[in-house]
Amino acid sequence: MWAAHDDLREPDSISDLLAIFIEGDGLVYVGSWYDIRNYTTGKVVNIATQPEITEANTIYQNSCLLLDRPTTTLIYGLFLTIPLKATRFVKSLGFDYSDLFLMNEIALMGKMHITPKVKFHSGITAIVRPNKSFTRFKIPGFKFGYGKYYFESLKLFLRSRIFDFHEKLHLVRLLNSQLVRFIIGNERKILNRCGCYLIHRIVTTINKTLLFVDWIAHRLTS
Repeated sequence: MWAAHDDLREPDSISDLLAIFIEGDGLVYVGSWYDIRNYTTGKVVNIATQPEITEANTIYQNSCLLLDRPTTTLIYGLFLTIPLKATRFVKSLGFDYSDLFLMNEIALMGKMHITPKVKFHSGITAIVRPNKSFTRFKIPGFKFGYGKYYFESLKLFLRSRIFDFHEKLHLVRLLNSQLVRFIIGNERKILNRCGCYLIHRIVTTINKTLLFVDWIAHRLTS
């Protein structure tokens, strides 16, 4: 398990998550809801709900949820050791959004479950920490690098034998939409309104094309 220096866990956090692991069947990950606490004021800023990931979900459903509602704090959950050691995340150097990529990898390895109880406290202080990028090469002026995460996730989904053709196309569309949200959310200042609109329109066109290809393929095979 991971945690940052300003994070806290409930005393029974690990034992509760481990109990879910023991009672479950084929679980590779167990997490929980979390809240955000301001250590300066002592107040709970926000109770953050996680994606509706349960043991009953399919791998495809979990992959869709992780792309639609990316949550970096999921990395602070409990992982099964053997699948975790087999991930590219563990074997490679860190890159921007590598924590989200880890969750994309884990989702393909087995069942996951997030308990709707707050067991983890993400801390903030009055001091605003500067943005930190783990990517050496990125577009000049950008705060973060997006290529490594995008293309590694793209390969992960397209090479998987778990998903059929239609599911893969849907996952790619979700990944494209996720990328747009990341870029516009983080780089709005340098892109300005025109740049944000252009990126959004380009990806929307690509996604509509993929949707059309999916429709054609469905018609041909039905």
